[in-house]
Amino acid sequence: MYHHVVEVTPTLDTSAYGSGDHLGTLMTLTGALPSQGGGARLEKITIVDKAKQSAAINVLLFTASPTLTSVDNAALDISDSEMGDKCIGKIAVAAADYVALNANSVAAVCPGTNGFPVKGAAGSTTLYAMLQSAGTPTYAASSLVVKFHFTWD
Repeated sequence: MYHHVVEVTPTLDTSAYGSGDHLGTLMTLTGALPSQGGGARLEKITIVDKAKQSAAINVLLFTASPTLTSVDNAALDISDSEMGDKCIGKIAVAAADYVALNANSVAAVCPGTNGFPVKGAAGSTTLYAMLQSAGTPTYAASSLVVKFHFTWD
């Protein structure tokens, strides 16, 4: 079994977000899968919050890049057909999942007891992720670092 981590720093708006808002830029998880159209298990998502907001966040996962009809810091909006065709799940990170340090905070969420199975689109080793605010945080442009921990068979 091989463990693989994909780290992404989405670009964020510096104004306060509302609950339900589109949070930052679309994240491209290049090389998340071991082979084109292959599968893996998402074992853990770690969020390092350099702004120490410790706000709840929903992480949406996609097999292909979704066409977003919303912009950062507005209500997240993805069409029904895009969600039906490309969305493979959601992982919730609660405010209580964070541990606050002096200047920052960190959360680590393990989806399920055996991880979260994911499979990519044919011809691709890339997955995509989008964040949705479930709180009312205010960040600097590069305040969040999101780490996706995968296992490959």
